[in-house]
Amino acid sequence: MNYNFPKTGIYKYVARYLHSRDDLAGKKALDCPAGDGRTSYLLNKKGASVVSGDLFPEFFKLNDLKCEEVDISNGLPFPDETFDFAVCQEGIEHFPNQLFVLQEFARVLKRNGELLITAPSISHLRAKLSHVFVESEYYKRSAPSELDGVWFSKKNANQLYFGHVFLINIQKLRTLSVFSGFEISRVFRTEIGITSILLFPIFYPFVVLLNLAPFIFYSKKLKHIPKSQRKRVMWEQFFLNLSFHTLTSKYTMILFKKTRNSAETIEHLKQLTRS
Repeated sequence: MNYNFPKTGIYKYVARYLHSRDDLAGKKALDCPAGDGRTSYLLNKKGASVVSGDLFPEFFKLNDLKCEEVDISNGLPFPDETFDFAVCQEGIEHFPNQLFVLQEFARVLKRNGELLITAPSISHLRAKLSHVFVESEYYKRSAPSELDGVWFSKKNANQLYFGHVFLINIQKLRTLSVFSGFEISRVFRTEIGITSILLFPIFYPFVVLLNLAPFIFYSKKLKHIPKSQRKRVMWEQFFLNLSFHTLTSKYTMILFKKTRNSAETIEHLKQLTRS
């Protein structure tokens, strides 16, 4: 059955990327939260074996695929290393414990499995400036509060679906992904914000200068960490902050690769501690 989902917002860029993938046939893919099923539909068309999950499966519109009821906040109900590919589209910003969510995606992905994450960006210039003055990602919106912080609730259950209370910047997302066993494979350009483009030539020199300060400072600290590893992390952070994509795109869209299991991740992080 064919479905005509409008390719607007972040879905336009997710659809473009998935259409470019010719290696999904026969792969086992997880789409969670699946929403109305538009990404599950694309994965299915590419020949993947799709498992769809959402806290509100009643929103799922596909008749030829099933959507399981899944509360990611309580864990993904799948065995370890089940999937080759996973999508968390416009979901991470709704979860209080984002580290746990990323760890769960890492757990159910096979080694070298991929996770595509999208979220509203609070790292572009307009959002940064708005946050300085109103502590909101958009100057026309108030700061997150209980008035608009809960979007849905489950009937006959104590489950709440929060709104954009837990918006995550690109550096925090990167760090939590490392804590979960992932590495960044690709950062995508998404919809460009006109205000951010106008702000870019004014603020970019200050962005460069202000990011040079911590880069230089940390070059002289953390001597217990090998210099090559320290520089690699610092350069990755530096270029993420200075990236045109980061500073102008309305959405964050990153492809991660699972490179370590949970035990390996813990050992890796223990080597970076001070004692």
